[in-house]
Amino acid sequence: MAIVIRNAAHDVIYQDDKVFPTQSLRSPSLVEEDISVNESFGRANMKDIYFDGMLFGYGNIDVHEDIHVESEDETPSVGLFYTLRGGFNIQLQSGEVIAFPVLSNNLMFNPGSIDTISLRKTQGIELIGINFDEDKFVELAANSSSALDRYVNAVLNKRAIYDRNPGQLTDRMLQVIHDIKNCKFTGGTKKLFLQSKGIELLALQSEQMEEKAGRGTKENKLSSADRERIQHARELLLQHAQEPLSLHELSRRAGINEFKLKSGFKSMFNNTVFGYLNDYRLTQAQQLLQGDVSLTSIADELGYSSLQHFSHAFRKKFGVSPTKMRKA
Repeated sequence: MAIVIRNAAHDVIYQDDKVFPTQSLRSPSLVEEDISVNESFGRANMKDIYFDGMLFGYGNIDVHEDIHVESEDETPSVGLFYTLRGGFNIQLQSGEVIAFPVLSNNLMFNPGSIDTISLRKTQGIELIGINFDEDKFVELAANSSSALDRYVNAVLNKRAIYDRNPGQLTDRMLQVIHDIKNCKFTGGTKKLFLQSKGIELLALQSEQMEEKAGRGTKENKLSSADRERIQHARELLLQHAQEPLSLHELSRRAGINEFKLKSGFKSMFNNTVFGYLNDYRLTQAQQLLQGDVSLTSIADELGYSSLQHFSHAFRKKFGVSPTKMRKA
């Protein structure tokens, strides 16, 4: 994958001309690569694992200034993308822009070979992606669901496709992602395990898209302006997760009345405003537990009044205490 990084003034500040060859992605044996970048504009530590037309890539990025990352692939692929922390935008060669806010997911296919990822100055972006080459995706997705059939048709006709309203990460998706990142198998067994998890995530994505299509009628009753205001309210909600805004203040800042905010939020995100905030905080806690941050610090960072309150909420959502999950 050839990469060019530009700053806010669009000057080239980094370049890697290595193109990822198609035959490597289709390697019959599992290949693992660690990728590290440490420059003045940012730092990234990523891991790529690929075999049989599938590529798993995940890691962490710290961005010290606003940048635009242009990537070029030899062969287009279908990508499942998940943002665990932070967020970013992708601009396709056609000029279309796809937003990837925190805790979102999207399935996308770009027949063009060049994408541009825009990253704002942010610490602690965490993401994971699973790419399927075109043949592998068609093999797995054809005749499986109406949602995936639309993507299969787009791939066969070399037409860009993605969800303009990204889906939300579910507990089941997060568990599968946790399994992928913490896989202890090696060799052929690891290949078999990861392949099954990649297919499971594709199935969960299909299920979510089918459910979302069923809610489409309610969403369509909202004007595009109201949808934008509700998306803005969601961003404000997460920006103030430590000290949550009241519903009144949230609706005032987003420019929408409280009733429309509550009902619109429910139809767009399948959750109440503060139910969504609660899920977000606990999902962030689940990710932080994979590091060395103390439970007290996690509770404080996410705005819980006490460690006891945090532990109770965590156990209620995940069925185990944060201490036990950290040991798992």
